[in-house]
Amino acid sequence: MRYNEGTIAGAIIKENTKLKWVRRIIIISTMAILLMSLGFEISDTSISVIFGVLGIIFPLACNQILSVSFSDVENQALVNIVRNKLSGLLKNLVYAFIASAVLYSEFYPDMKISIWIISFSIHGVARYIILFMLVYFAYNFLSIVQYRDEFEDSLRRMREEQEYKHIIEKTESLQKQHKS
Repeated sequence: MRYNEGTIAGAIIKENTKLKWVRRIIIISTMAILLMSLGFEISDTSISVIFGVLGIIFPLACNQILSVSFSDVENQALVNIVRNKLSGLLKNLVYAFIASAVLYSEFYPDMKISIWIISFSIHGVARYIILFMLVYFAYNFLSIVQYRDEFEDSLRRMREEQEYKHIIEKTESLQKQHKS
């Protein structure tokens, strides 16, 4: 069932998605601060490679989502459910890529913050968020490929079952005609 943004359920679902991202960013930022305090920082070269890989995975993941075909699916309710989920994932990937590009540009001022034994920089936290986005993209890309394969396999099995039933019906029909 699809919930429109104008409904209460739609607003709750949309809010839950936003809260998930807020939680993720807080957790990644906290981990980044701890790692930087321990001396683990992502270098300029590493972040360039990470963003380059992200730039390659992004269109591949979008292509996998957009190329899912529903032409053989007769169940419109199932088509709507799967399309809505894929559409939501596509939006998340686009927003994540845009956020990564903004963070990668580092046009915002860098501040180095040291409190007691905790030491980090704003650019350093942003680099860890970009690294998380790469992991997010890779995980979702692999999940999309697996889902698409399973979806196509189930469609193929359904077609085979329908063809088998059709053959059985024809055989039975011919046997009845032969007996008469």
